[in-house]
Amino acid sequence: MVGLGIILAFLAAFLFVTRVDPRDRSTWASAAKRLRLTANGEGFGGIYRQLPVTVKATGSRVLFTVGPVARIGDDLLIRKAPPDGEGDEELEGRMITGDAGFDRRVVVLGRREVVTAIMDWETRQRVATMVRDLDLELTNTTLRASLRGTDHAASLLSGELTALVTLARRLRYRDETAADRYYDNAGEDPKPQVRLRNLEALVERHPDTELAREALRRARTDPDARVRAVGE
Repeated sequence: MVGLGIILAFLAAFLFVTRVDPRDRSTWASAAKRLRLTANGEGFGGIYRQLPVTVKATGSRVLFTVGPVARIGDDLLIRKAPPDGEGDEELEGRMITGDAGFDRRVVVLGRREVVTAIMDWETRQRVATMVRDLDLELTNTTLRASLRGTDHAASLLSGELTALVTLARRLRYRDETAADRYYDNAGEDPKPQVRLRNLEALVERHPDTELAREALRRARTDPDARVRAVGE
């Protein structure tokens, strides 16, 4: 009996020492663990895919921050477009991508050559969705977004942060790869006005390249007459 008592006492002590802290089972900790980040009392953060990130509860919302992000221009700004007839001063200098639906919903400011290159079809879809659902904004090379409420599953929190980091990486720009991006957009984007803008950017900025010559040859069979006219 004495031996049994010693064994039970040992087991009780072992379980006490190795028990999981309740905080480790929290939503924050679960989400952080998925992404190998560090949880704290009101959120989690760290470096994810080489970018600084934070997620925290503030009032009745969960706020996501990604950045600063290298190779996103300081002058690049993204935000939700104001309602018709309101805040017209905010639209001064905005860039038009050529995708009318996107341009109605999202304001993009920045250098034309940068916006033309980075705002491909998939990026526009991601931006428009996050502007609508997460109040996404990009200022000072940092993305900020939020979810209403604070009671969210760990999978949702980690998923939204991962999507924001993916978008941040898509928004980066390098002069060395711009010609390739213009070429791809000019041939693949489903919006003819976007194809046209990218074709013009490629021809204007990289005129004496095989990419530009091939893009012009390809444009001659484009279904849109405006694009074909540039190639002829």
